[in-house]
Amino acid sequence: MPTYKFKSYIHLREFWNRLQSAEFYSFSQLFYFAGWIITFSFLCISLKTGFGNYTPILLILAFFWHRFNKSWSEKLKVPQEAWILLFTLLWILDSVWLSFFLKFDTINLFKDSEPTIFPTVLQIILLSFLTLTLSFILTRREGRRWLSYLFFMFLLIIGFKVLSFSDPILWNIGQILLVLVLLRYTGWTESLTKAENWLYFIVSLILFLGIYTPPDIYNTVISQSTVSWYYFPKILSHFFKLYLLAVLLKIPFVLVYHHASLKRKLQIAGWLQSSIPQITQLIILTLVFYFFISSWQANKLKNTLTEFLEDYTFRKPGIGQSLYIFQPDSIAKIHNVPNFASFVIPPSPPDFGILQLPTESDLDSSSYSYVLLYKSDQDSSIYYHLIEIDTLFLNNLNQRLSHFLSNGLLAYPFTLQTWDSNLYKIRIWERERKYWSLNTFPFALVPRKSQQFQMRKLTAIAPNLDRQSSSSRIIVFGQDVYTAGRIYAPLYTQDFQKRGYYAIDMAVFLSWDFFKSNLMIIFYFWLLIYFLVNLLIIQRVVKFGNQITQKIIQKFDQLTQGIRQVSEGNLEYKIEMEGEDEFVELADRFNRMGNQLQLNIASLRDKDRLEHELRIAREVQLGLLPKTLPKIKGYQVAAHINTATEVGGDFYDLISLSPEKYLIVVGDVSGKGTSAAFYMAQCISLIRFACQFSDKPQEIILRLNRYFSDPLIDRQIFVTIIMGILDTRKNQIMLLRAGHNHPILIPNQNDLAVKEIITPGIGIGLERKGQVFEKILKSKTVRLGKGDGLFLYTDGLVEASAYSDTKMTDPEKVTFFGEENLIDILNKSRQKNAQEMIQTINTNIRKFYGQSPLIDDLTMLLIRRNKE
Repeated sequence: MPTYKFKSYIHLREFWNRLQSAEFYSFSQLFYFAGWIITFSFLCISLKTGFGNYTPILLILAFFWHRFNKSWSEKLKVPQEAWILLFTLLWILDSVWLSFFLKFDTINLFKDSEPTIFPTVLQIILLSFLTLTLSFILTRREGRRWLSYLFFMFLLIIGFKVLSFSDPILWNIGQILLVLVLLRYTGWTESLTKAENWLYFIVSLILFLGIYTPPDIYNTVISQSTVSWYYFPKILSHFFKLYLLAVLLKIPFVLVYHHASLKRKLQIAGWLQSSIPQITQLIILTLVFYFFISSWQANKLKNTLTEFLEDYTFRKPGIGQSLYIFQPDSIAKIHNVPNFASFVIPPSPPDFGILQLPTESDLDSSSYSYVLLYKSDQDSSIYYHLIEIDTLFLNNLNQRLSHFLSNGLLAYPFTLQTWDSNLYKIRIWERERKYWSLNTFPFALVPRKSQQFQMRKLTAIAPNLDRQSSSSRIIVFGQDVYTAGRIYAPLYTQDFQKRGYYAIDMAVFLSWDFFKSNLMIIFYFWLLIYFLVNLLIIQRVVKFGNQITQKIIQKFDQLTQGIRQVSEGNLEYKIEMEGEDEFVELADRFNRMGNQLQLNIASLRDKDRLEHELRIAREVQLGLLPKTLPKIKGYQVAAHINTATEVGGDFYDLISLSPEKYLIVVGDVSGKGTSAAFYMAQCISLIRFACQFSDKPQEIILRLNRYFSDPLIDRQIFVTIIMGILDTRKNQIMLLRAGHNHPILIPNQNDLAVKEIITPGIGIGLERKGQVFEKILKSKTVRLGKGDGLFLYTDGLVEASAYSDTKMTDPEKVTFFGEENLIDILNKSRQKNAQEMIQTINTNIRKFYGQSPLIDDLTMLLIRRNKE
């Protein structure tokens, strides 16, 4: 069977042939397709009206989809690559369509820039094609595909609603869960060849990186335009991208466990079981430790800042005073804060926050200063304090801190990005909080990007340190400053509009002095311990595991080489292995298999030779039987013989003694096979030889008995025979029976019964002296009227047995053909001619045996007088 590197070409070519011969214009197909388009349009309209109005429409869509899939898609058996190609082309067309009408300015959809009705209708139709194509991609699995379709349509609507809820957390969680679901629908990759998997991986990667996805705009404004021009295109593109991501995740596993060699599989298994888990655990533990220290330092910084502000509030010695203190609802405009422009205080200012204020000299400049605003209670009165965040403030705060991993402070404004905004919403570690707007963030690694910030290093360096001009800085992964703890608060403009956040980081300034500190020396010590343990213990264990893997691969290669040698015909090839494992057992059984194959081949050759000799013996045996029966005037004669093996002991003959007399013989030599065939040949030869000297059946049978009674003849052999002389002038048969089945007389008249003709006699060769045999042997004459027949047969006919159950194992369920069944068949077919009666009996006996094997030879001979 030829193997192909690219089966997709064959699939597409077969699909193209089916496509050319398919009928596309049947009424049912057009009806179901049009029903899908119209119902999908109604779905787009209903999505803007409410959450529960689309359920009946989904059911109608499922009906049209199922019927259209039955009438067209399943008949054509569209390959998966064709659906993916079609969806890609449709999505490119839709992207161009969006670019032409909206110029990808999706934000205008939520304002006053909406396309006209005509392009919106065309967009909905195009979306219906995209949805239909995507549904065929996702529901390729066999079984109840319409249930899968309903499931994904439900997910489509849920995604639409989640997107309109303006909740990025739900949106991102939904995408992760959807990827896990879509992995179940990528099983078709397992039927691809290795080359096709690589090709699909590259193409899927290009599509995943290149397909356009509308931006994330979390807005609850739902209109007809936003449904068709934003929500559905965005959700469909995400569905397709996530499906491509699932394919990208699936293909590497398929390449490993379907197409990689055993050596490569074991290597990858070793990596997955040792190296990769170790590295992953080390990275995770390092991050957990780092984030734990960062969380501890962030809480310590928060508590220190809280104490620091309380000291400012009660003006302890050495702390200094606030820039300004005011009470709510007493002053509407602050105009006498030194160095800052005047600004308006709202009636209810925030309890805690950072103000971004321009200075009096730089009102038009982009440079700002930052002032901390917080509320305090003094003498049952509420006051608000303003403190400028500068290097002096950071220096005083830094003096109160005890650093563990960090060596300085860093303060700066920042704004949240979409991808990490969800992490800042997690505040389960916030318990007791005096200032609810002051939060800690334990997952910070590097400072956020900012245009302006102040910092204070723990070392004796100038307060306004410019990190870009530091000669001793060390850059690691593009950073010379890392964060080991962060607190942040909301940032407001001078008119108290929220602009972002302001952070104070416990920073790690990378320099040579930092790497020479006591903490880093301790770290170096434990790192050295880790590498020594890894080198002396772990690596040796891994090396031992690799040696085991190499030994397994070596033994497997030996088995593979042995199989190749045997497949090429070298049955004498032996595999030598040491040990007592399963491979050694397989090698031993493989060697036994080679020896057994040689014996079997020799046995088959002997069997073939024996079968050839048996075929020759059968030809000789059949040659002894009359090839054609003599035509007897006024009579019909038919005969049939069937042996259980290649050769058997049954025989019959019809010998013309004179124009009016014929010798009829039907006999059965005991046993089966070659010995029975041998004595059967002797019996026929003796009968034909005896006919030259006598035409009396009794003399011929007595001669046969004397021959088979000779002591030189096998005592296990005996012969049953029925012999008669047909006299056509007198229309009678004189019969002699030597232990054989009784002949059956078949009258022509229906009112006369079909019956056996009882005559005495024992088998030839059973009585050695012959006196008893001759005394018992008696003849009987049967007269044949017009249409009467005489049926002679061997015991293999009535003693035929077969199992009544299909398993053919229960001996209690064995049935026999029997004399009654034979007489009933003869009775029902008595009006047929001789040949037809023989065929009827033969058909019934074959039907009776069914799947059971023939257990004994059977012979039939029928002589019937013509009716006229």
